[in-house]
Amino acid sequence: MRNVILFVTFLALGLSPGWAQERRALVIGIGHYKDPNWGRIHGDTDVDYVLKMLNVNKYSDIQTLRNEEATKEAIVSAFKSIANKCNTGDKVYIHFSGHGQQITDTDGDEENGYDEAWIPYDAKPFFKKGVYEGEKHLIDDEVYNLLAGIKKKVGPSGRILVIIDACHSGTATRDPGDSTIARGYDQAFEIPGVKPKRRISAKEDWITISACQSYQVNWEVKKPTVGKLTWCLYNLRADLKKLSNGELKKSILRIMQENPGQLEQTPDMTGSLKSESVKDLFQ
Repeated sequence: MRNVILFVTFLALGLSPGWAQERRALVIGIGHYKDPNWGRIHGDTDVDYVLKMLNVNKYSDIQTLRNEEATKEAIVSAFKSIANKCNTGDKVYIHFSGHGQQITDTDGDEENGYDEAWIPYDAKPFFKKGVYEGEKHLIDDEVYNLLAGIKKKVGPSGRILVIIDACHSGTATRDPGDSTIARGYDQAFEIPGVKPKRRISAKEDWITISACQSYQVNWEVKKPTVGKLTWCLYNLRADLKKLSNGELKKSILRIMQENPGQLEQTPDMTGSLKSESVKDLFQ
């Protein structure tokens, strides 16, 4: 009788007793790209550090995409796969380490006229009519829709954390010597003839942590050569389950300042910060 009562209780809450509150993750890391115009970075190395951090925090359902595995089609498919598997109350961690680039905003939801894009393995940095027009860029509007699909499955009690260890502008070239490496491109992806109309941005029902502001460069740590935000989370891996959002942001900034790049960068934390906490993903 007790088992029957428990089963009915789970059903009433919209949960399934066998897989309530699973911890799922998608980790994307790209270090080299199909188009050589993208500079060599170490996003693929980040994956190993992220996996160690997730294992400490008891994540078991983890999918990884590295380098040539991380095409736009594969990334979108992985998002949808997670959404299909998710149930009410699940905790979902999404991590992208790679290049970032600003791209002309085509629907008017960006104040500065540019969307921020994740750069999959098969994207190109320049517009060329009839050859490449940005179709392999994964823009923030597309990411939003994919995350909204996951959020619909996990519901109000579920949690989603998105980590972006990339920059949305900056330089993809590697300077000689001991200089640090930046993740991004100093030239925006311009789509000719686009004049978007202004509209209201959508609400984030999850928390996103970005390595820098949209106008800043994201520099890699020198030793080990790894993404700066990835390095921060790896070093804080044992404390993630107890730090408040404010404490976490301060700790990330402190570690970044201990590993400076050629220009200052400031991490950003956005989304449902008033009602949710990053530590919910790790408790």
